[in-house]
Amino acid sequence: MIPARTPAALPQPLPSSDGVFGDIAELAAQLCGADYAVITMHDGHAHRPIASSGGLDLEVLPRDSRFCCEVFHAGAPLEVSDAHFDLRFHDDPLVAAGPRVRFYSGVPLVDESGAVTGTLSVLAERAKVLAGSQRVALWKLADVVVRLLADIAARREAEKSLSWQATHDTLTDLANRRQFEATLATRIESARERGRRHSLLYIDLDQFKVVNDTCGHLAGDALLRSLSRVLEAKMRRGDCLARLGGDEFGVLLEDCDLLHAQGVAAQILAAVRGFRFAWEGQVFSLGASIGVAAITATSRDPDCVLSAADTACYLAKDKGRNQVQVYRDDDAEVSSRHGEMGWVSRITRSLEEGRFFLHCQRVAPLAGGEESEYLELLLRMRDEQGRTVPPTAFIPAAERYHLMGRIDRWVVERALHCLSRHRASPRQPGRLPRFGINLSGMSLGDPSFSAFVQEQFDESGVPPGAMCFEITETAAISDLGNAARFIRRFRDLGCRFALDDFGSGLSSFAYLKSLPVDYLKIDGSFVRGAADDPVNQAVLDAICRLARAVGARTIAESVENAEALERLRAQGIDFGQGYVIHVPEPYADLAARMGYPRQERCAQAA
Repeated sequence: MIPARTPAALPQPLPSSDGVFGDIAELAAQLCGADYAVITMHDGHAHRPIASSGGLDLEVLPRDSRFCCEVFHAGAPLEVSDAHFDLRFHDDPLVAAGPRVRFYSGVPLVDESGAVTGTLSVLAERAKVLAGSQRVALWKLADVVVRLLADIAARREAEKSLSWQATHDTLTDLANRRQFEATLATRIESARERGRRHSLLYIDLDQFKVVNDTCGHLAGDALLRSLSRVLEAKMRRGDCLARLGGDEFGVLLEDCDLLHAQGVAAQILAAVRGFRFAWEGQVFSLGASIGVAAITATSRDPDCVLSAADTACYLAKDKGRNQVQVYRDDDAEVSSRHGEMGWVSRITRSLEEGRFFLHCQRVAPLAGGEESEYLELLLRMRDEQGRTVPPTAFIPAAERYHLMGRIDRWVVERALHCLSRHRASPRQPGRLPRFGINLSGMSLGDPSFSAFVQEQFDESGVPPGAMCFEITETAAISDLGNAARFIRRFRDLGCRFALDDFGSGLSSFAYLKSLPVDYLKIDGSFVRGAADDPVNQAVLDAICRLARAVGARTIAESVENAEALERLRAQGIDFGQGYVIHVPEPYADLAARMGYPRQERCAQAA
């Protein structure tokens, strides 16, 4: 059966003639006793050479020469012992002129799908016939070429996928916040340098929580995917639509001033209002609060533009939701709201005034035995009136305004200080608790953060084994190289690492080999309701098998009731964390019950 001649999906651009393909061509010539060898490929547009040996003129092959084309189009081997006496080739440029080839033998390159992708050929200036062993060698070398090309194509496809996932939201396939902010930076630059005017829309869905609370997170995810397609249909060429997080979206309108941006925002609002989402016999409608901000030559940076649109969006919510609000510097309402959202100064003052504090929650073994638990440290903040501010209120702002690096350093320093005081107290014998600390993507991407952590270990004298760093899947993937280097450095010292929110993105399994972690913390969305959801149960089983394959332990987050706890234990989950196991509390309260060493100052700190 002759293989198909449809060009296969090959790496773009095709490999150069340097390196391993040149070596294969030279080896083919040697094994076959030929003067020349050439490897050709068809890239879907043209048939051209990629490597040769013996100094053969690559400009002639295969454009003007029929030897390789004959093999490619026939999809079968061809051997010509003396082309001077073969009417098909006696006038070929390689035969009639230099180098006056007389002998040719070529085989097709056939991939796993049966498609012919190119040829491997040997040529000589004297007539000859290949031995059977030489023909076998030529076929084997052709197979090596095919496998190498497949590896290159797979690697480039993986690199393309990695690049795509680093810039896109895995749930909706829209641009993610990182890509959105990068595009926003280019829009600001074009406004400054060329006087162009753009606009930013900040969209926050109204009534989305009703769907999540009524039907669960699967329904919420399905709604976001469907609505994303509706919003995409409203985009113009050059616009950028992104999911910024949760139920928030951003739109960059290219070459669109505020007046026209208001019109686009009104169209988007109408589309959201007209959208209907059906789930298990129920039909839901939504609204949206949309903030609009201008991007002009006076725009300072992406954070300022995003903050302005965010402020306008929240003002739209304050006014009753389901409407469009434009940000203007001279608007008293907007200015007032903007002041209320001054998280940068509030977080900075809290750090300076010592108003951050730590609670903890046990991560406990489910099967008993010799497995040891650890305590995840949970950040809290007190406002100016002494009220506790939950992390959901200030962490997004800290991430947006690049303050997470300072917060992470505060937590690391405080935790190691606490452990060092335990270690130094001869009156309080007992094993050190292991603390779990969450690290942000900002810290992982900061080259100086590794040095800071090392310095803190050196100064405190705390053994690295007393620390477990938790890194979210999103943070790890956004800077995979730095994350892997950080993990390897401190894991070699004895620290443990947990990959948090595991399974929340399709990238989880692809990147696990690059991240040598000790624990996989399964995203709570798979744990909640797993008792009644066979899909979630299957995901949990798959993650358990994967964890065993890579030598990691599994941790189930958001374990909220005894039934879920027992099911997780039966499924072989190693550790659990959630309210049914331990309600977060100050470290001092837990230490008193668990027999951990106590220090007054440490108890206050943690």
